Amino acid sequence: DVEAYPPGGMPAILEEAGVNTPKPYCAVTKGSRFLLVMEDLRQIPKLKLMNLYEANVTQDMAKTVLTNMAKLHAKFWKKPWKGSWGDTTAHRRPLICATSGHVALVVTQRLYPGLIPADIATGFRDMLCGFRHLRAHWSDARYPMTLAHGDAHLGNMYQFGDNELGFFDWQCKSEEFCVHDVTYFLLSSYP
Repeated sequence: DVEAYPPGGMPAILEEAGVNTPKPYCAVTKGSRFLLVMEDLRQIPKLKLMNLYEANVTQDMAKTVLTNMAKLHAKFWKKPWKGSWGDTTAHRRPLICATSGHVALVVTQRLYPGLIPADIATGFRDMLCGFRHLRAHWSDARYPMTLAHGDAHLGNMYQFGDNELGFFDWQCKSEEFCVHDVTYFLLSSYP
């Protein structure tokens, strides 16, 4: 996340587009170490930090999420933010994403036995095995590219006020077709 948060960086650009994300106060790196100090979201009225296992995703909530994704994608339509992942790191992403996906599945199944039905777990494993092909499809130059969040599940969103929504955890941001975020949200968070 730290490279997305320099002063005047992505949060300022997102704010212009009406996309909420925590404000950064400090973002520095030195070698493999980093410091990222961000806004304390607990100070926001009517804050609800959602989680990946949110059971009550209503149609209204799904509409709110998709509306906010549309703001993000529209702002960067055919002109992704210069700090988003581009082709220079594309060769590493399938392995990283597939590996972290497998780990997340194993950990979730251990912590919450029976939460993920067997057929869903099998389908998820199959998707991870073919992730390189799926990633190539999302990045196909025939589709208009935009800034995609890249990890758009409810655990990376917060709700506040009267049905407002915000996004955090931007380290998987990427230059891709908007369908990546939409399908990722629908498959991981919406029943």
